Amino acid sequence: MNVKKKKIMMVNWDNYPNIPTGGVYVWERDMIKAMEDYDFIIANFVSNPNVQSFYSIPRHVVKVINMPMWGCYRYQEFLNNKGQNLFLTILRTTNKIIENKFLPLYKKLLYNLFSEKCDYGFVIDIIYNMYNLFLKYDPKKCVQHPSTWEILMDILNADDLYKEISVYNAQRIHQIIKVIIQIISLDLPKVDLVHCSLAWLPSLIAISQKKKWNCPVIVTEHGVALREIVLTSTTSLFDEASSNFWKIFCGNIIRTIYSIADVIAPVCYANAVWEQKIGAEPSKIRVIYNGVDTQKFTPVELSESVEETHIENNRRISIIYFRPPTIIYLGRISIYKDLVNLLQAIDYVKKKISNIRCLIYGGTDDLDYSLKLVNLIKSLELEDNVTFMGKTSEPQKKYTLGNIVILPSIAEGFPFSVIEAMACGKAVISTDVGGVREVLENCGLLIRTRHPIELGNAIISLIRDTNLRKSFEESALKTIKKSFKFDLCIEHYDKLYKELIENKSQSKQQSINNKFVYPKIN
Repeated sequence: MNVKKKKIMMVNWDNYPNIPTGGVYVWERDMIKAMEDYDFIIANFVSNPNVQSFYSIPRHVVKVINMPMWGCYRYQEFLNNKGQNLFLTILRTTNKIIENKFLPLYKKLLYNLFSEKCDYGFVIDIIYNMYNLFLKYDPKKCVQHPSTWEILMDILNADDLYKEISVYNAQRIHQIIKVIIQIISLDLPKVDLVHCSLAWLPSLIAISQKKKWNCPVIVTEHGVALREIVLTSTTSLFDEASSNFWKIFCGNIIRTIYSIADVIAPVCYANAVWEQKIGAEPSKIRVIYNGVDTQKFTPVELSESVEETHIENNRRISIIYFRPPTIIYLGRISIYKDLVNLLQAIDYVKKKISNIRCLIYGGTDDLDYSLKLVNLIKSLELEDNVTFMGKTSEPQKKYTLGNIVILPSIAEGFPFSVIEAMACGKAVISTDVGGVREVLENCGLLIRTRHPIELGNAIISLIRDTNLRKSFEESALKTIKKSFKFDLCIEHYDKLYKELIENKSQSKQQSINNKFVYPKIN
């Protein structure tokens, strides 16, 4: 007899399966592929509605729902839901309906999300009431009503700090509120469990699943959303009032998502510490480390010499030369990875090891930062030492080309590049960020962020001290095999899925039984 599979909804933003880049994509792709006992529905919110739609997915991914984060306030139009009579929905959404049913909820939602004393349970109830409202009425007509802007400005102007927010930044806030309304208006299929890959706006859809179907919710944070928002708030919103607003508002969104979650499953204990500080209940937190496929990422002997051959006058000519000391960076080209720090460190190392070589693998969507790096290489005269190699689909081969792997980031969660490099038997130098210490301590060198001379001295130390490098390589392999294998990661998630789904079933049965034990008394 065939047993019906349980359905899991994975919630993303700009990720699997449409955007094949980054650690979260690798985590989700490999985890879903391995968990064949479940059927998966992917709810992927995309910043670009025209994102590429050519991808390969396993059979047990039964549905992929791509939804735009910006610029579309009727999902029926984007998803082409032919079964819904959108015209009648728009007609029945009159001004009277908007003023009597939507605007009171909207006003309460904004008061709470803007407040330092937000009631997260109340926010959850408001959002669920809005969701039910949008099953019958049109969210686009609601959010475009002139009173939504007036209510927003009244609330901001009533606050001594917020009233200093510029009109431009108030418009940006208004736009984000519209995005929230758009997200919570979406009616998704019933599933047995929702697994959110981030604690941010897209995960608000878990509220309707939880409230409507008593569906358990897991939130996995690879980084910590609020920590990263604090890092960027001063640049994304320019004045002090807007920056303070953004921290409070985003904190309330994140704590609301923490509140709806049954389990918060950060990928390292460093994230768990942050989550508790932000307000997550310690009893909800269950750390599940990322794992690495040790069949794919394996050590390869790095020869000290390289042989190159070419044909000259119909004769094969071979040239053998010693391989220069080489360091590898593999990851995104972004400001958070702080490759400026790496280039400055290479400049320092070059003065003592003139033939040092650095290969940088990775793609970017930040043209300005990339040009800054190119210009820095020219100004430091590192053209013969540093090479941008572009993106790679075979990271397991690229790690083996170097003596050392470097991670110079200013912020991380639990980066795949570190555990992948360790599984390949490489010594790693990393900044002491996120959960890196939890895996790399005694297996590599930890340095402070934004200290290029410290990074340079660490590189020189491992290049020159072969015995130290070898000891790190051996320790790295033992650590990965003991605690960070991919199979162990999958085992933990499978156990968590079964536990939460079983608890849901028991709760449902208990609820049914209670109807007979405690009959209604007239």
